[in-house]
Amino acid sequence: MIAKGIAESLDKPLITNAITRISESGTQTLKSRFDRWENVKGIFKIVKKDLLSNKHILLIDVYE
Repeated sequence: MIAKGIAESLDKPLITNAITRISESGTQTLKSRFDRWENVKGIFKIVKKDLLSNKHILLIDVYE
């Protein structure tokens, strides 16, 4: 729902099937900027590269 609202307000497409999470990362709530960057390194995989080619993306990850 959050991603859908952001996509609508920015008038941009919502692509939900181009990237997948391949491992868990845990909460980032109390981590520093550097630690957050390290925490997500390697946890996502691009599965449909053609959908993202030559695009800027905003990845919204819903951790449940």
